[in-house]
Amino acid sequence: MKSLRQTELAKSLNLDNQTDWGKQDLKGKVKYFIHQIGDEKVKVSFNEKGQEIEEYFFEENEKWVFEYEKKRITKSIYINEIFNEKYILIFDDKANSMEAKSVSSDGKEVKTQSYQCDNNNNIIQHELYDCDNNRVKTIHRQYNKEDNLIEEIINDNDISEKNTYQYDEKNNLIKENHYCKPNPNSELIKTFFKDKEIPADYLLDTKKLYLYNDDNNVIEEITIEINEDTKEETRQKTTFKYNKEDYVIEKIAYSADYEESDYYEKWIYEYDAYGYQILERKYFPDGELAEEIINEFTYDVYGNWIKCVERSQGIEITEDGIERTNDISVQTRSFEYY
Repeated sequence: MKSLRQTELAKSLNLDNQTDWGKQDLKGKVKYFIHQIGDEKVKVSFNEKGQEIEEYFFEENEKWVFEYEKKRITKSIYINEIFNEKYILIFDDKANSMEAKSVSSDGKEVKTQSYQCDNNNNIIQHELYDCDNNRVKTIHRQYNKEDNLIEEIINDNDISEKNTYQYDEKNNLIKENHYCKPNPNSELIKTFFKDKEIPADYLLDTKKLYLYNDDNNVIEEITIEINEDTKEETRQKTTFKYNKEDYVIEKIAYSADYEESDYYEKWIYEYDAYGYQILERKYFPDGELAEEIINEFTYDVYGNWIKCVERSQGIEITEDGIERTNDISVQTRSFEYY
């Protein structure tokens, strides 16, 4: 079941004025809804301001509870009654920081993560800790004056990664560079590089380039992977087409060292009047249909979908050859409104 948890820091900081109703594409003043797929069921509740206040997972008997001060979450609490687990995420507005703690059955608190933000609520440092309060990973981030992420450095015990980002004048991401540098003091790295010299500097291993149309939609994405030893580059390309509502209606993934006249895989998409995807077709390079997914939605009077029937058919390659598959799944959502 796709997780409905909204517990990432971006939600906790609540950087914009959009309600959780809007972020979850809900219409009307929803008090709660229950989402069910098979035996899995979750209840998501909101206050009258449209702020999410609880997520309860029936099968696991676990829940997230959110507390607010004005428009911002000040505390997130995770509780699992089966395993007697509890985690608390607290935001300190004055210190521009956030700290996550686990709470044992005897009430002992252990810090698991900490965050530090700048004056614009951008995360500039994120640290993770083990159960003995040892720091195991640190992430540092830098932003430009438009609050776009321009550099990220991730350090753990074995590898240091560096990611850099470039933007155009419209703040569209146009280039990513991904680097890595082994930690020479790591026993794992020493074993891996037993017969080779451990690189002392960051090595570029992946580049990504993006091209946009006049509506600021990505129409081309190029991924370039660099071989560590030979420095040989391998290119892959994905292209996108959109309808007038800016929904993707075609995606083509070209194979490594692509040729313009040939593609690796192709997808076609269609949507209903509410913007939900009702059709996905995937094709092999020879044009044969590889998979088709059809979604049928039923809506309530507010325009929220209350039932989704997904029918899929495709090709599965097995030891005995190629087999056709047919599957059906049903999701339901029941709503209560203020």
